Amino acid sequence: YLYNIMKNPTASSRTIELDGRKVETYRDGNDIYAFLGKRKY
Repeated sequence: YLYNIMKNPTASSRTIELDGRKVETYRDGNDIYAFLGKRKY
């Protein structure tokens, strides 16, 4: 699920709900960041 979101080139920034936690993914240049709550991956 997250893999599909990160592989979507048009999704520059989005916030979703996953397992009751706020999930925010965004791209900065060629780098992709994903936050699950306060933990960064």
